[in-house]
Amino acid sequence: MEQPQTQESLNPNNLEYWMEDIYTPGYDSLLKRKEAEFRRAKVCKIAALITAAACTVILVIVVPICTMKS
Repeated sequence: MEQPQTQESLNPNNLEYWMEDIYTPGYDSLLKRKEAEFRRAKVCKIAALITAAACTVILVIVVPICTMKS
């Protein structure tokens, strides 16, 4: 059986008073989806930086060698 709401749970100073209306079952999945998007964006940024750094290093090494030979 469900317990009747006590005076404490009806008190606006109590955190549970506010959390009852805010929490929805889909909130956790939405939060996980947002976290996954942030992780994916972070990984993409790191991959782009690594790719740009590798291309820069290749250009700095290859271009002078090719210009010396000709």
